[in-house]
Amino acid sequence: MGRAQRRCLTTPDVAFVAGEITADFPQWSSQGGKNGADPFVIAVAEIESGMFISGETNGGPAKSKIPYVCAQRVISHGKFIDLIRSEDWIIG
Repeated sequence: MGRAQRRCLTTPDVAFVAGEITADFPQWSSQGGKNGADPFVIAVAEIESGMFISGETNGGPAKSKIPYVCAQRVISHGKFIDLIRSEDWIIG
């Protein structure tokens, strides 16, 4: 099966945490369907104690965005440059 055809299965833990996120931020997760996968990706970051990398700005209670949701769930969030710095990458 090619990469584009591969499917990822949602674990029960990821589904549970994504459900919590959706319940805690209903206005965010229902913004025209464009954020449908975000609760699941954030759930993986939470479960794996990983850093969520995005290019979004913070947002807030009235207009939730990934960095705001991550902060509320105490999940590390940053931009790509933050990942480079945290991993001590040397480029060049």
